[in-house]
Amino acid sequence: MYILNNILLLVLDAAPYLLMGFFIAGLIKTFLSEELIQKTLGKNDVKTVALASLIGAPVPLCSCGVIPVVQGIRKQGASKGATIAFLVSTPETGVDSVAMTYGMMGPGMAIIRPIYAVIVGFFAGLVELLLFKDDELTEQKKACCSSKKKEQTVEEKKDSCCSSKVEKKEVVEEKKSCCSSKKEEKIVEKKTSPCCSSKNKAPKKDSLITQILNGLKYSFVNLLRDISPTLLFGFVVGGVISSILSEDLVKNYFSGTMTGYLGMVLLAAPMYICATSSTPIAAAFMLKGMSPGTALVFLMAGPATNFTSLSILSKIFGVKSIVSYLSVIIVSSICFGLLTDYLILKKVFEVHLSLQHAHEHQHGATWLQIISTIVFMLPVFYYSIEAFVKKFRS
Repeated sequence: MYILNNILLLVLDAAPYLLMGFFIAGLIKTFLSEELIQKTLGKNDVKTVALASLIGAPVPLCSCGVIPVVQGIRKQGASKGATIAFLVSTPETGVDSVAMTYGMMGPGMAIIRPIYAVIVGFFAGLVELLLFKDDELTEQKKACCSSKKKEQTVEEKKDSCCSSKVEKKEVVEEKKSCCSSKKEEKIVEKKTSPCCSSKNKAPKKDSLITQILNGLKYSFVNLLRDISPTLLFGFVVGGVISSILSEDLVKNYFSGTMTGYLGMVLLAAPMYICATSSTPIAAAFMLKGMSPGTALVFLMAGPATNFTSLSILSKIFGVKSIVSYLSVIIVSSICFGLLTDYLILKKVFEVHLSLQHAHEHQHGATWLQIISTIVFMLPVFYYSIEAFVKKFRS
């Protein structure tokens, strides 16, 4: 019962902030489309890498959901450096995890967490840009410059203005460089009668309210379905840690020491966990006496080093790029962990653990916490059971 009580405390504490975070995530999805991301990340330079890491931070995607997006923007011509920057910064943080961090750890951790994610994403993309060639973009450029084309198209009259039949069509191709300044292209077409053009209307654009509703649907259905099993896992593990882990063990071996930082990397790296579900686990560690910097290593390394997707990522980027990507994440996580503990030691900011206050003052749950928990956790349980049934049947 003690473990269940601690799990419930974690859920009650996080639920209102999670609801707020998912609502904002839906709004971001509405106004920051994948098409816009694809258009922005095409250049292979430092500015694009920086932009990719900034764009990735608020995007509402979990560590598994970011993979198809990365595949898509890479195929659409995004540079490798920009794609890797986006790949790192997106799962490491998000509006939902920032809101949850604010509720469980205070404003200081909520501010530095996304800042660190953007910086690490930028470094990962920059290393890729400086050390490795973007072979795919180079090949595309060569292919473009070697292709040669001259087109001539002639269409004869149609029997009727709306007829789909064409009496004669001739296409002649000759080789000519697309990079040459001279281009020969002749196209002769008969104008279509107005009686046909009236039928080809542009598709109607959804109203702003419809777009917002679609964004919220994505957030509370698609995104929540993706992370529900790992989020539930995070609450359970957090409850178990806060119940059975010895405070002396955590303070002596996993608090502000190199052993602790490396231990968190080794613990987090194999775990299939997202930024949101890692938050209650880190909060439970801190409640047991772990330094905020050591807990931050777990928060950074866990979501970004998704080992289950490394085989897919190696096919997209190559083995060398993935080794570089993992190295940057691990080294940066430890460095920022050290920096965080130093900043707290110098009292630049403080950490406020809400669970600690709940234990000390024994306040009952508020109506907001109870209602938020019911509204949020019902779909989480449903989606988790759904995922379990699907896995069991397969």
